[in-house]
Amino acid sequence: MCMCAARMCYERLHLYQEGCWWSERALRKDDASPDHPLRARSNIYVGLGHTLRVKTLDDHDIRRSLQSSAERHFLEAQKSDAEDHLAQYYLAFHFASTRETAKAIT
Repeated sequence: MCMCAARMCYERLHLYQEGCWWSERALRKDDASPDHPLRARSNIYVGLGHTLRVKTLDDHDIRRSLQSSAERHFLEAQKSDAEDHLAQYYLAFHFASTRETAKAIT
C-alpha cells in the first residue's frame, strides 16, 4: 500500500516529498524486516525519491545531503538483494549523475 502511494506521488502527482514520506513509511513497516524481499524495493523507492527531490531544490547543502542519503539507500538496496537489477541500475544511475563514473561502471 505504502509503495503504491509513493509510486503514485512520484510518477503522476510529482509530489516528491510526500512520496519520500510514503517510501520511508514502507521501509519502517514490519513487512520490510531485514529478510523481507520488499526491503530492497523500499530502499530503492526512498533513494529514488531523494534523487527526484534534488532536482527541485536550489540549496546546495540540502542537495548534497539528499544525494548522500540516496546513495546510502541504493547501496542498502543492493546489499539487501544483490540479484535485484533495479538496485544495480539506480545505483549506477546515481553514480553517473553525480559524475562518479568509475563507481558507476563497477
